[in-house]
Amino acid sequence: MDRVDDTADRVRSNVRAKTSQIIGLARGLRVVIEGMLHFGSRPKPPADGADRVM
Repeated sequence: MDRVDDTADRVRSNVRAKTSQIIGLARGLRVVIEGMLHFGSRPKPPADGADRVM
């Protein structure tokens, strides 16, 4: 019975470790996507005279 408990604990620990890695990756991707969407919606600053081509 102790071996079954040890095995179950080991499996549970491995599942938690892999799940936390996946959750971390998903959260990181969400932050990147939100940052890209926010960056794209920012208005461009007005051009000063040095940027104009005549």
